[in-house]
Amino acid sequence: MSEQTILSEVKRFIYEAVQQAVSTRRIALRDSEISENGMPAGFGPAQINIEPPRDKAFGDFACNIAMKLTKAYGVAPVELARIIAEFIKAPMFSKIEVKAPGFINFYLSADSIYQTAYNILKLNENFGRVNIGNGIKVNVEFGSVNPTGPISVSHGRQVVLGDIFSSMLEFTNHAAAREYYCNDAGNQIRNLGKSVLVRYRQALGAKIDFPEDGYHGDYVMELAKELIAIHGEKYREETPSDEEVITLFGDYSQIKMLKEIVGVCEKMGVKYDMIYSERSLYTDGIVEKTQEFLKANGLTYEKDGATWFLATKFDDEKDRVLVKSDGKSTYALSDIAYHKTKYDRGFRQLITFLGADHHGYIKRLHAAVGALGVPAETLTILIHQFVTMLKDGQVVRMSKRAANYVELNELIDDVGVDAVRYFFIMRKMDAHLDFDVNLAKSQSTDNPVFYLQYCHARCHGVLNEAKGRGFETSVEQVAALPMDIVKLLNSPEEVAILKRAADFPKIMEECVRNFSPHLLCHYAEDFVKLFQSFYTKGKIDKNFRIVTDDKNLSNARLFLIHVVLITIRNVLKVLKISTPERM
Repeated sequence: MSEQTILSEVKRFIYEAVQQAVSTRRIALRDSEISENGMPAGFGPAQINIEPPRDKAFGDFACNIAMKLTKAYGVAPVELARIIAEFIKAPMFSKIEVKAPGFINFYLSADSIYQTAYNILKLNENFGRVNIGNGIKVNVEFGSVNPTGPISVSHGRQVVLGDIFSSMLEFTNHAAAREYYCNDAGNQIRNLGKSVLVRYRQALGAKIDFPEDGYHGDYVMELAKELIAIHGEKYREETPSDEEVITLFGDYSQIKMLKEIVGVCEKMGVKYDMIYSERSLYTDGIVEKTQEFLKANGLTYEKDGATWFLATKFDDEKDRVLVKSDGKSTYALSDIAYHKTKYDRGFRQLITFLGADHHGYIKRLHAAVGALGVPAETLTILIHQFVTMLKDGQVVRMSKRAANYVELNELIDDVGVDAVRYFFIMRKMDAHLDFDVNLAKSQSTDNPVFYLQYCHARCHGVLNEAKGRGFETSVEQVAALPMDIVKLLNSPEEVAILKRAADFPKIMEECVRNFSPHLLCHYAEDFVKLFQSFYTKGKIDKNFRIVTDDKNLSNARLFLIHVVLITIRNVLKVLKISTPERM
């Protein structure tokens, strides 16, 4: 029985226990409560929360339903918990007990633990998948850095967060689409074109100053040299048509930079389903239609020669200018138009990753969604903090091409894709990340990604050794072992590994529901620590060795190895980190 099935069953048992407590008149709703057959209105199994307790001494699962219902029934939480527990009939538990201030704690029976372990081997590559998405289409926008320079490590963290969270959505039955919103219109592209044009002319010998607000870094000169190779000295001298040249250089440069950015992302294992052009919002008439839509719904007004959006109606801190007095539209208008395209393309849930410097965008974007008549909860904005690179304990600046940030591409080349992906995901996204380059490059168990991969390789090593000694080691053969053999996995260490493996589906659900992908790293490291501790004991105590002269016990422990292997492999695949069989 899978953990998801167990939790669903327990919720049903608890709900039925409350029903029985009501029907036997052990408890009754207060007069002020709205009743549905003696139950609080709207109360059902879905409102019952069951979580693993932090301290395993308090069981495998805990429920706080008594504390939630204490007010409705006018009974103290501990007493209400005792009454409910009396009526719970759950055969998969060996013990159910009540603890202050009102928890009902559940202890899995030995048979339930082993049956769950069998289920892990049966599910194999599908172990950990839970259906909480029901196939809903989700647009995940991330990494949408302006194509005006190389992608930095801070933006790289956002790319990894977005990609791995999309992977988690897919693993929990969401139809996730990874999207990059390309800001290829507006002043920043003009500024890039102007910067490249100045470097172009300087390279041809012109004595002109570089603009203070221009884009710095050697990459601008590289772009200028490419344009010299294409156009020669055609644009060396300043002319009345310079604005056209700036547009020409800007378009060429942003296309080149976008290609490089996307290429670096692909190098890191991230492939976008859609690169959405901001410029297309204008050329396809979407911005104009959106403005007409807002006007028709009474959400715009004129002031000081400009057109304003009534953003305060949707809890924004102020109204926003849509079209300036000079007739040029603003980002506020294109943001609304862009989000309209997402809903028009059939997405019913939107997730957008932004850097900490975009915190002020949250209310603006929610107002944009509100203007479209869409429920605010369909848009989730996730803010991540920035990254500081550390090497030998000192802040390091690696880039030779960029003026003021570390390039993601150079970090990938230095420490490898797996370390970059894992280190970017292993801390809470709203916490600042210190990226220790030395640790990321080290091949030791202090390096968490190496630690997990080494566990995966070690499991393969054990299976290979056992096969060489004549044991049947395929997952199908091991899964066919009878229960009396598997029950030989009865030491506290072995049972702890089986129980912790079974937590994987619940962790996946928690990661997605709480928008906390780092929890998967915490789980994986904790799980591997349990296994490595058990494995290490076998080096000094023959009773803990995996392959021994005791055939039955060896087979049972090969079963355990497959539980560990499947769990850690599936974790690494969700993180899109390689799974080496030898290290």
